[in-house]
Amino acid sequence: MVSMRKNGLLFSGLVLLSLTSCRLGRTAEEIRTQYNDVERNLTFTFGAQQPGTTGGSDTRVTLVDNELEGVESRWESSDAIALFDFGSVFVDAPNAIALNYVEDAADEYGIDYAVFMGTARSKMGEDAPNEMPFALVYPCSRFESMPSSSTSVTLTFDEQYGSLEWLRQLHLYAWGSAIGRCEDGLVTLREAQSSCSSNLTWHSHKTGSEDIILDNKMSIIRFSMVVADITTDGNGNPDTILTSLNDYLGNDVDIDYIEVQNISATAPGISNASLALASGLVSPSEDASSMVTVTHLADTTGVDLREIEEQDATPVNHSVDADSVAWGTTFYLSVPCPVNTTLNIHPMLIVHTRNTTTGLPGATYYGAVSEKTIKEGNYYMTAPIWMFDNKAKLDVEAKIYLYYHSSYVWSGDDAIDVY
Repeated sequence: MVSMRKNGLLFSGLVLLSLTSCRLGRTAEEIRTQYNDVERNLTFTFGAQQPGTTGGSDTRVTLVDNELEGVESRWESSDAIALFDFGSVFVDAPNAIALNYVEDAADEYGIDYAVFMGTARSKMGEDAPNEMPFALVYPCSRFESMPSSSTSVTLTFDEQYGSLEWLRQLHLYAWGSAIGRCEDGLVTLREAQSSCSSNLTWHSHKTGSEDIILDNKMSIIRFSMVVADITTDGNGNPDTILTSLNDYLGNDVDIDYIEVQNISATAPGISNASLALASGLVSPSEDASSMVTVTHLADTTGVDLREIEEQDATPVNHSVDADSVAWGTTFYLSVPCPVNTTLNIHPMLIVHTRNTTTGLPGATYYGAVSEKTIKEGNYYMTAPIWMFDNKAKLDVEAKIYLYYHSSYVWSGDDAIDVY
């Protein structure tokens, strides 16, 4: 950010020259408004914190599941953020401006900040009296075709792929509010929030800071699936053997796609939602479906679903004696929280399979998860979900746990399921 300080010094010099010319007839108002209606190329820049980061790493990564240590996120050089001007600044840019990653800007605490920059033909006056509001939305690829004057955008959640990597690219939504001040053709975007739009008390914002914090506008749930083989032991007593779904299916049958349905009678649809760019408020969409689809990874991305072995199950807390609760064939899902930053969710899983040799459809498996109110910006996981090939057998609901807060990691013996 040294260049910003250099530009600031240059601008101070220009102010002195302008004050001298003022004595020759130009008024202070004329000087203040001299660029207001002038088209010129302006450069927009700011430093942003990666949404959902756990902090501290010399190597940038995408999203990594570190179990109780949280989901770690880092900016990548290919990242970009969409900039909206509410129709007040850009003159030759019908769509949102892409602010591209420039370099790391890690602060003294090691939080993953990065500098972003972009250029647009604009009309904007100089200095504080001409500051203008802007909205920032990530990922840029989802919104770059939207008009830059938009006041709201649609967040889409259908057709997910179940991996953290693809979730980061397509469904890790984040929003920020900024005030831009132009000095010598350089518009520095600063934080315009004093508190988190998701009502997260630990997610600090400081109005006027050049380091902007983007707030997550969704929740992530990690689902893990097993099959219960209920038999009898040598004494005739019931015996239940749990196997991960993929292991149970074997080599001849594969997961084709997974449908996740919210069977809560009072909840809005989860396939899409509306994001207000001025406030960051996520609200329900009338056309949203209660079901989203996870497409089979191997067909679309060459990556299969994650396998968590029983001996590697995530414990409920950091105690060495803690119960292990989360393992099995695992996928990750992003969902909106459009009711006061919450969502009442009661998930049912419908897993469609196919024969890998013939390509013909195989059996369908069903699983149920207990009802829970989840919150925007949080990460959740389930206990092993018992899957059955007959919907009538569904009599066990897997518990859903709070995995960790965005920008907050559990420590000591704190339990996961705090609310």
